[in-house]
Amino acid sequence: MDVFVRQNDSLWYYSQLFKVNYQLIIASNSGIDPLALMIGQQIKIPGFTTTAIV
Repeated sequence: MDVFVRQNDSLWYYSQLFKVNYQLIIASNSGIDPLALMIGQQIKIPGFTTTAIV
């Protein structure tokens, strides 16, 4: 699943919110500086998928 960074979000926050290991989130987002997230930046949360209800 992908999420978009909001003001004051952090990868640590996502790890707590989705109960996913912090290091796993970092590893799933190579090229992203975990200390310099930008509002609107797309972050992958491993282990979650989204589905459309038809």
